[in-house]
Amino acid sequence: MTKKEEKEAEAQGSDIPTRCKGYGGYDVYIYYSACSSIFSLEKGEERIQLGNQAVGWKQKTVEWRLANGKPFAIIMRLYDYAGNDQCATGGKITGESLIVKGLKGFEQIDETVKATTANANLKARELADKGYAKSK
Repeated sequence: MTKKEEKEAEAQGSDIPTRCKGYGGYDVYIYYSACSSIFSLEKGEERIQLGNQAVGWKQKTVEWRLANGKPFAIIMRLYDYAGNDQCATGGKITGESLIVKGLKGFEQIDETVKATTANANLKARELADKGYAKSK
């Protein structure tokens, strides 16, 4: 959206998505609903859903897995919520996990690692890299 379109949309009560620059032409978008933040990766018409978080989400980092300087997967921490009467992403955080998602051409990479797993970050990286190796 242009700045003018954003101002018009905000004046009509729309929430403006947040765009975070990524790699390889991908961007991370965060869309907002009444009580949730919806994360996705986008490149042109391609959209990869990552997950929903509370509006006051804690996650600030997406790890990009690269091979030969090109991205093939991402790793992102997601939180589980107790939920409440108003929203499924409301209430206390009850757990967390790392999702591992492959980009276009690497869709077979689709894993979840519980954050309580020993060396969870390393395990998530290994799963991404293993998925990349299988595609070769």
